[in-house]
Amino acid sequence: MKGLKIGKIILLALGAVFIALGIKSIIDIPGQEKTLETAVYLDEPRVLSENEGKLVIIHGKPEMTAPAYDYELKLTLDTIKAYRYREIYKRTEDTEEKIKWEWVADGQTTFLGKARIGDFDLDESILSAFPTESHYKDFDQEETKYYNLFYESLGSSDLYVLPDGGYYVDDTTLDPYDYSFTASGLYERAWNHEGATAYRYRHYDPEKNGEHTIVGIQLGNRLVKNEKLGSIVKSGVLSKDQIISSDKTGIIGGAAAFFVIGAVLVWFGLRRPRQKTAAKKAA
Repeated sequence: MKGLKIGKIILLALGAVFIALGIKSIIDIPGQEKTLETAVYLDEPRVLSENEGKLVIIHGKPEMTAPAYDYELKLTLDTIKAYRYREIYKRTEDTEEKIKWEWVADGQTTFLGKARIGDFDLDESILSAFPTESHYKDFDQEETKYYNLFYESLGSSDLYVLPDGGYYVDDTTLDPYDYSFTASGLYERAWNHEGATAYRYRHYDPEKNGEHTIVGIQLGNRLVKNEKLGSIVKSGVLSKDQIISSDKTGIIGGAAAFFVIGAVLVWFGLRRPRQKTAAKKAA
């Protein structure tokens, strides 16, 4: 009973935090708009001495000056930004009727390269806001020669990296306790054994993305995010008014999400447990 009360208190506290974040977001909108109004809109991405330390708005297509690099797996990623998703093969069901293993998500890591637009080198705080919607496949063959690569079953276009050798077998008819391991049949050394790890990547693809409009502070020839506004990277060439409108819409959407999450948590925190029926009590 005590544990139940503590759980409800935690839910109510978390709900209050999310609702407070939503309220703060709405309150901050006028200040965000005022800050954006002061930004210098540049028709060309040129570093000008009179804009040093000021908020500027530039647009253009990023040019990669150095690729992202995964130091753990020692893989070069030919992109300015990538996410690496780690998955582990685990037993997810163990009953008398069925034993089931699945690849389960186990965290992600961000990798950033270097890029510029016009005269501006984009700071990591700006690059971190670029979209990563495409499956990454263009690995260097020399770097992956000690790995195995495979595509997930069911038609997925994600290319997985297996760091410890072996080969992935997707055959649900095989008995997981009866894999054969022979020198001539190592292809049957199924990677789907408990504890196995695999990685896949999503990246920023310049072929699918055109120009971007970016808001940041000019520091020398670098463009860094404004701490109050955060990282603002929008697809396409937008005017200052469009940036302000888009930013406001995003804040309102985020605030709405906070309110919904907070309300749900509060509801669960206030909800009374169902009373057992007399029949069940008797049983």
